[in-house]
Amino acid sequence: MRLRSATGKFIHVALGATLFLLAQESPFIMLFLLADLGYLFFRQRLLFWLACFTILLIGGRLIFLKRPKQLPEKLDATLTVVEIKDRYCVGKNSQGRYRLYFSNTPELRIGSVLKIKGQLFFPDIKLNPHNYNFQSTCNAERIVGFIQVTECQVTKTRFHLGILSFLAKRVVIDHFHPDTSPWILCLVFGDDSKVDPEDISRFRHLGISHLFAISGMHIGLIVLFLDQFLSRLYFRKKTHHLLIGLFLLLYNLMTGFLVSVFRASMQTAAFFLINDNQSRLSRLDIISLIFLGLLIWNPFLSTQLGFQLSFLVSFCLLLARPYLKAGSKFVSLIQLTFIANLFALPIILETNKGIGLLTIVANIVFMELIGIILLPGAFLTLFFPFLDWVFRFIVTGFLEITQFFTSMELWVDFNYPAMWMKVLHWLLACSLCWSIRQPKRLLVIGEIWILLLSMAWFRLPISTKITMLAVGCGDAMVITKGQRAILIDTGSSDEYDTVLNYLRGENIRSLDLVIITHWHEDHMGELADLTLKIPIKEVISGSNENPAGIDPIKIVRTGDTLWWGDLEFEILSAFRNDPEENNNSLVISFVIDEDRWLLLGDAEKEVEQELLKNEGLVADVVKVGHHGSNTSSTPDFIQKLQASYALISVGKNSYGFPNSQVVNQWKKEGAKVYQTDLDGAIMFTYGCFFRPWITTKSKNWIQRLTDYFIDVFELGTHY
Repeated sequence: MRLRSATGKFIHVALGATLFLLAQESPFIMLFLLADLGYLFFRQRLLFWLACFTILLIGGRLIFLKRPKQLPEKLDATLTVVEIKDRYCVGKNSQGRYRLYFSNTPELRIGSVLKIKGQLFFPDIKLNPHNYNFQSTCNAERIVGFIQVTECQVTKTRFHLGILSFLAKRVVIDHFHPDTSPWILCLVFGDDSKVDPEDISRFRHLGISHLFAISGMHIGLIVLFLDQFLSRLYFRKKTHHLLIGLFLLLYNLMTGFLVSVFRASMQTAAFFLINDNQSRLSRLDIISLIFLGLLIWNPFLSTQLGFQLSFLVSFCLLLARPYLKAGSKFVSLIQLTFIANLFALPIILETNKGIGLLTIVANIVFMELIGIILLPGAFLTLFFPFLDWVFRFIVTGFLEITQFFTSMELWVDFNYPAMWMKVLHWLLACSLCWSIRQPKRLLVIGEIWILLLSMAWFRLPISTKITMLAVGCGDAMVITKGQRAILIDTGSSDEYDTVLNYLRGENIRSLDLVIITHWHEDHMGELADLTLKIPIKEVISGSNENPAGIDPIKIVRTGDTLWWGDLEFEILSAFRNDPEENNNSLVISFVIDEDRWLLLGDAEKEVEQELLKNEGLVADVVKVGHHGSNTSSTPDFIQKLQASYALISVGKNSYGFPNSQVVNQWKKEGAKVYQTDLDGAIMFTYGCFFRPWITTKSKNWIQRLTDYFIDVFELGTHY
């Protein structure tokens, strides 16, 4: 088979690459990947081998880019500035890209060559489900380290392509009104860093934030204008297309080669090339090849919201267009808007943890406003600055309209908590487009969809999941069964709403119980904020100190028992009026399936000695006391418990937590140690095929399965 005969089929290779990346998060996705590869094996053998080669290539790139780099703590290096932000700049050398932070920022420009001395550091990255993943952003940007610069000398300045984007943005900031310059930067250059965060939040709430990302609409406007202009100069067709291509290259330089701009520009250039040379490649082939090329260059781009929405919407519109009914422009607009939002829904839900019921209406209205008024106004104002006051009036009116829609918005908290649910949603969306004119098929698809939505909304209580969230040097543990949940400690006060985002991402809309082990800020700091944002039926603690001002609080004592469903919580130690507040922590024990859990809060050696008096004291899973410090976890105590798993909630700190001797002692006694600073959130799931099925946010399922079988052989008696 010649490759030309595979025209229009590269979508299968792109689908295989996508499923391969998604399959790392969920083993269920591997079934979809095998189905796609099986189809290619029997129907398009050449594409099957191409898909396998592409998957191996992307996998190899992932391993290569994730390989650890040996970097000294104190750096003496020469870097070239390639990006300048408000709080930091990005420097590059042969080892990679670094974020540079200055106490006194020197006069820098893109292309400045710096000779620096500084301290290498890594931020306290907290990996949690349903939360922003800063590590993925660093991987996508190829950041290998962070440097606090102590000495800096600008040795020379080189020409760098990024200088064009930097200077263009600087001209906009310096020469346009403060009310209009952020919008020109956003709409023309794809830089929303200067837009008011409240406005951005409002756009996300309305589900229209993707309309502000530079996309095919922007490129289409540019191409339309250039096409109309050049057609009046009577250029030959190929010259016409070449000039448009050169302008798009310049526009990419001005925007810093944003992925969405690059994709749309490459599509346009490829369409011109195909038309000029009578190629048999389809539009779907072109976007598939661009998608695969970007993934091979940097697979971590797939984790970025802009990349996901840009390609997903483009793919779905190209796939769905042949199946749509022809009609008026308004009908076509409604159809395309509905389909775009339908396919983007899982990503929007994961990002916003919900959706507005007026999202489709808002998208139709604002797509027209942005495409016909706001976007052309931004370009015209850029080229004709005297129109600045007119554009300012347009922006003001636009923001008034968004506020009006926000006041009418009906919001529903909802998410697809599992990756397989998202993939099934996309398969149903594809089936819907293909069956749009077959009512019987639509009925079956609708029934499956209702079942999927019900499973996500109601969360059948077929399993119990215990999640120790990564909240830095604090504690926060969530136990969920179906839609019911309890929270043990909240972590410190958190502007990023880590606990709340996790609960909303899992479709947990209320908490039956919040237990505060003791009143240190790193265990209860987020309590007051949570009470304002999610219904809490009962708060329990060992004392009525209550600095969070929550009323009422139920007080429990040593020996008390709490019931939550079929789980029985025993209070082994409670408030003891100890001057050391850590020793006033609640110590809680419970059994789930065949595993006994022991949660030690911040209890130290004195409490452990009291617990040792209980001859029947055993535990399979231990939440280690006081973040793994040497003030707890005595050798006698560890030996007595004979635990299989030791969980340490810890983050970046100046106290030396966890103590290496403590960690080694747990390992010596046969426990597998998990740390939230290394493993991210740690999840134990009971009631499925494995007991327990242990996952961590920092490892994909292949690594987890390997760890599981290692545990089976090493700790076989536990199973």
